[in-house]
Amino acid sequence: MTMLLEEFINNKIPKHLVLGVNGQDGSYLAETLLARGANVVGVGKQPNSVWVKPHPNYSYQKLNLEDIQEYITYLELARPDYLYHLAAIHGPAGFDYKAKWIEAHTINTLVVQASLEHFRNENPHGKFIYASSSKVFDLNASKVISELTKRESNCIYTITKNSATELIHLYRKNYNINSSIFWLFNHESVRRKDSYFIPKVVNTLKKSLEDSKHIAELGDLDFWCDWGDASEYMEIICDIAKKNLNEDFILGTGQVINAANYVGKFFSLYGANPAQTIRDWKELKHGEFSPPWKLDLTKLQHVAGRTPQKDIYEISFQILKTKMLKKA
Repeated sequence: MTMLLEEFINNKIPKHLVLGVNGQDGSYLAETLLARGANVVGVGKQPNSVWVKPHPNYSYQKLNLEDIQEYITYLELARPDYLYHLAAIHGPAGFDYKAKWIEAHTINTLVVQASLEHFRNENPHGKFIYASSSKVFDLNASKVISELTKRESNCIYTITKNSATELIHLYRKNYNINSSIFWLFNHESVRRKDSYFIPKVVNTLKKSLEDSKHIAELGDLDFWCDWGDASEYMEIICDIAKKNLNEDFILGTGQVINAANYVGKFFSLYGANPAQTIRDWKELKHGEFSPPWKLDLTKLQHVAGRTPQKDIYEISFQILKTKMLKKA
């Protein structure tokens, strides 16, 4: 059983609207809200809800966010108290944003302004939450990344994300729109598409365990990353959102890991040798050099009372287990 839209609109309990509910982040966030007793409408472009199961407090709305006027009309009807913008045109390394530039600017940025205008004109007491990205920071130029770190636009994706941030700050300053931006560092789950790095690594290990002669290419592994758990990140966003703070946050684990070291350790946990599977494998020894940057999670710890705890090996194990069970 699911809640009808009319019931969502007329219900006096705070209403939560999740854009991008069929994605990894949106689905986990909606599930977290439902588990806490919230009324939730999930918005997606697919005909039906993909991950979130039927629930008395959940309604799904198929909506084309590329049609701004359609979205504005829907907002006037739904009038959410909390609006979570987790929809995005986003892809793995090498994704061609030029081929999707209209969609990227529309969904990543223009939908933000439409949402802010709604709160300014129709619901000044509402709360807007926007998921941005660690990609907006030049990690090679800053040794410590915090909420105050300078942002840079170096591709279409970061241009759209930074433009959205400027819009949010403008509406916060000029119209006191309650809003929060979360700069999310890499976060993974069993719902992450196979084209992304961590699922690629897990798939490579799985195939090598099934076939000792399997050979794969993962590309350049000499990079550093902070990887966390998507569901845990969404829980923390919910924790902070209910405080109604008009502030922004860095969200990561604080554990910066070299990709090659991660692959080597993950393979070794299963008695596998990456040198036998990965073409042009180059092992980097643990402790050979320190991470070139780190996260300052002081603000997150102070406000949320915690930081993410699940590490990438635990997450990778869960992804591998899920893939093995699917095969069985």
